Amino acid sequence: MARSADRPIIRRSLGTLFAIALVGAGLVLLLVRRFESLTADPLDLPAGTHVWAHRGTHGGYQGEDAPLNREGENSLAAFDASIARGFTGIELDIHFLGPLGFVVKHDEDQPDTLRLDEVFARCGRRVYYWLDFKNLDVADVNAVIAAFRRLFERYPVVDRVLVESDQAAALAKLRDAIPGLKPIYWIERYPSGKGIRAALGRLRARALVARYGFRNVSASFYVSKEGFLRDFRRLGLYVYTVNDPSLMASLSRTGVRILLTDRDDLPPGVSP
Repeated sequence: MARSADRPIIRRSLGTLFAIALVGAGLVLLLVRRFESLTADPLDLPAGTHVWAHRGTHGGYQGEDAPLNREGENSLAAFDASIARGFTGIELDIHFLGPLGFVVKHDEDQPDTLRLDEVFARCGRRVYYWLDFKNLDVADVNAVIAAFRRLFERYPVVDRVLVESDQAAALAKLRDAIPGLKPIYWIERYPSGKGIRAALGRLRARALVARYGFRNVSASFYVSKEGFLRDFRRLGLYVYTVNDPSLMASLSRTGVRILLTDRDDLPPGVSP
């Protein structure tokens, strides 16, 4: 039994814990309500699902059982081929390299041979752009903002550009600094199942989206299962990389906005 001298300390401790729990519950409720109020931030495209070229059209898909061909990806030739085949959008990977600006490549150790300004100069307003920003970081986001501003002053395509990253704070700052630029928050994992750990993982993803007010999210087709599609159905859904026609059709029926594909030719009934 606690001594009488200890009782005020216990009461204060319990009161502090109760206050912390109350504040936490209020914060969760606030984030839940904010998440439920979010809607998609769409591009100026006809309604429905569109399929875009993953790293440009470069013969990446060789068949269901064949390894993907990465030769020629993220190149001007691949982007030219995408336009020629009727794709309304292209996905490309970018790294910010300070004085070099934005370099188009997937892996850090690949050559710095193609710059984003060359892509904008070549393709202009003939396509939409999904930029997978590989090294966005809050530490250099101000330099990134300045570089994007210079780029969009020269090439007026900002209303056709989506920027994807999992760096929530930096992505939100970039969005707020450049009107018209549309962010996509990348969700790497969205656990399924009924356990507390899975539930907390899903809650964390939704809380980050709510905290920063993201209206578009992306995920791989592995992640884009029933729970993910249900929970984020009000937002703009961007899914990569889908090569199977039946999966394209299934995801289209759920309201996914953009699908990425490695295929050069789209199945009948699929809109580019």
